[in-house]
Amino acid sequence: MHHDFPELTTIGALFRFASRLEETACAVLERAASATRDAAAADQLQRFAVKHRRRAEEVDLARREKLNETVLEPLMDMPNDPYVPALTEGIESADAAALLGASLDV
Repeated sequence: MHHDFPELTTIGALFRFASRLEETACAVLERAASATRDAAAADQLQRFAVKHRRRAEEVDLARREKLNETVLEPLMDMPNDPYVPALTEGIESADAAALLGASLDV
């Protein structure tokens, strides 16, 4: 899975960043749920993934339909580094413990 987060240069980019963060959280949680052998933990992780998916859809809808002129409004001195989760590039092959740790970071 490739984790590409946009730079925070405009309000529109901020919304795209938030949407991408929610999508990444969803992917990590779903992968962690499928990797764990604990049925209760898998169920909880799936519920968290559903919540993140809804948030991603809400953020995307807000960006597309509710932002007008502010989409291109520039942001100054707002790096995305502090907000990008520390994910390994190979979450598909990570074990359950590593995925649970990553799910706490997103």
